Amino acid sequence: MPYLVIWDFKHANPQARVKFWRWMRSKKGPNPAEWEALFNSVIYTDRAEVANQIAKQLKNLEAKVGVVEGVFKDISGKIENI
Repeated sequence: MPYLVIWDFKHANPQARVKFWRWMRSKKGPNPAEWEALFNSVIYTDRAEVANQIAKQLKNLEAKVGVVEGVFKDISGKIENI
């Protein structure tokens, strides 16, 4: 089942976004073949454990996080849950 991990760093440490992307691209983060960044604050993955790992790291960096499960399609640049 596909998952979208969506987050907001608005109330987090200003360096949180940099720390997050460094972690995502490091060996400590999830395998790059298992996720795809759709937008600045949206990641797509097919694996629940990857979505949970990413969400946990974002929460550790004080971001507001949501994980959405479902089938998605792109409509004029908008992601919609169908």
